[in-house]
This record gives sequence, C-alpha cells and structure tokens, in this order.
Amino acid sequence: MTTLRVLGIVAIAACGVIDATGAARADATCVALDAAWPRVTEDLHRVSIGTQITDQLTELGNELGHHMHVLSHDLVSIQFDGRQRRAKVKVGAGDDRYVSFSIATDIKFEGGLARVKTTLDFSVQGKRVTFDLPEFAMMPQSYQGDRVVVLLVPVVERRW
Repeated sequence: MTTLRVLGIVAIAACGVIDATGAARADATCVALDAAWPRVTEDLHRVSIGTQITDQLTELGNELGHHMHVLSHDLVSIQFDGRQRRAKVKVGAGDDRYVSFSIATDIKFEGGLARVKTTLDFSVQGKRVTFDLPEFAMMPQSYQGDRVVVLLVPVVERRW
C-alpha cells in the first residue's frame, strides 16, 4: 500500500472517530488534516518540471518508435531514453534462413555532440558476420549560412 493511501485511510478513520466524540472537535481536526494534506503530497512527489518534460517526451518518442516498428513489419526499431540522453535505432530486413542484413546504432547525446556506435550484421544461410564500426561523433555547424553536420571520424584511436 502506498504512503498516500495509508495517510488517506488514517485521515478518514480519524474523522470518523472524532465525529463520534464531538462535532466541534471533529471539524477542527478535519480542517487541520485538510491543511496538512497538500504538504504531504508535494513533499513526497517532488519532481522537477524539466524531468517531467523529459519523461513525457521520452514516452512520446517511444510510442512513435513502437508504431514505426509495427508499421514497417519489424524493419525499423527506435527506442529513446531521455534521462540518459540515448537513442537506439535499428534497421534490418531479411530472413536468417536465407539472407539478412541489419544496422544497429547506439547514439549518446552529450555537449552538442552525438556519439554514434554502429554495428553491421550480415547473415547468409545461417552464417552470421558482425562488424563493429569505430565510434564517431556528429556535430551541427553553420557553413556560409547553411546548416551542416560535421562527422568526426577517428583515423587512429588509442586507448590507455
């Protein structure tokens, strides 16, 4: 049982017990409980408006992704996570028994950049080959008044 339900049951029980003992004291106690009730709910469920907007937009994007998945007959799959600032997109077709092909991307948005990790999947008669492409970044810019996207592809990558 949630805390709000427990508090509501306690408030109703308190009003019923007090009503049996005296109407004047019952009114005063119920007014005091009504005055205290909004503070309890506000303190228990304090979520910033930015987080609420992020959650609503994530839900809207995932609903759109679900419809894309259904309408494309499993060809396109899109999933969003607004709090982690991630998107997963997969495009694929074919049958594993014969020939199939898919491109899966994991996109992380951070500081004006979109970091993209891509995986290519090929399958011919049950023999599967997977390629993990190097991670690259995409950055929006303006060039001579036009909006362009700059791809930052690592030529040499070293990890420590």
